Amino acid sequence: MCAFICLLFLLSLHYGSTDYNGHDKEYETIEGTIGKPLDLPANITKPNQKHWLRKMMDDGRRKKILQYDPQNKNKSVFDADLFRFNVSKMEFEIVKVQREHEGRYIITEDGDTEFDLAKYYIKVYEQISRVSIGLAENPINESCVITLNCTTQEGDHVMYNWSQNQKYLKHNSSVLQVTLSPSTANVSYTCRASNPVSQGVSSITPLVARCSTTPEERWDTLLIVVLAILLPALVLLVLIGKYIQVYCATEKGSFSLDPQRPHPVPGPVPEPVQTTHTVYATVQKVQAPVNLPTTEHCTIYELAGPVGNQSHQTTVP
Repeated sequence: MCAFICLLFLLSLHYGSTDYNGHDKEYETIEGTIGKPLDLPANITKPNQKHWLRKMMDDGRRKKILQYDPQNKNKSVFDADLFRFNVSKMEFEIVKVQREHEGRYIITEDGDTEFDLAKYYIKVYEQISRVSIGLAENPINESCVITLNCTTQEGDHVMYNWSQNQKYLKHNSSVLQVTLSPSTANVSYTCRASNPVSQGVSSITPLVARCSTTPEERWDTLLIVVLAILLPALVLLVLIGKYIQVYCATEKGSFSLDPQRPHPVPGPVPEPVQTTHTVYATVQKVQAPVNLPTTEHCTIYELAGPVGNQSHQTTVP
């Protein structure tokens, strides 16, 4: 009796178990890629019978998706733009997979009794694109710690693995940290990103110059960088000061920036103009007395001169 109960318990565990996708094992998993078509094989043996594609909903309902009726091919169907029936292959197809197509599907055959032909669980993935490796370094003494970060622009459920010079590394993370020395800096690292529907590869070779510099070389490099920054700044300050000096001199009219332009020649100095005083100004000024020369008094006749010929003039003693 106990053995029978244990057997029933084991059977219940087997039929009630689910796989990693979270659905019953009686559903076959089909992997679909977003944006691409997907075939749903049905193993149809009676092409003259009606067949249905249905989707299992979370509440247990079977939603009708598409019907194939060989007697009436123009009959209205559900979601005909997203699904179709390929007569040459005798199977249902998803025209263009979308994220919402993920789920459980059942293909049934209509007859005297309806029965299931196939059950599928469609798992939808996004295709991987543009795998790249980012690099960050941290020089430590004579070695260099490199952090490699593998990323993808598109893709989901991505798994990563690394190889060193085509030798597989047991590392499944997107980030890989390695220590390089000047003798091993040329080692090549490759990241492979993959999911069930696609994969991508990217490689990188850390250069010797990134990690092989000594502390003395790093100080020389730092000094060069500092000088490269300070010298242009000093030159700029000198030019600004010179410009200010020239500008001030130009404003005063004593300097010209154009070498062809002649400098202004000073004009002739005008002679000093004697100031003419009016009678009023002369009267108002106080002047020192002037001693005039003494003159002899003469009569009007003496000033007029002698009368007649000079021969008749008598000299007065």
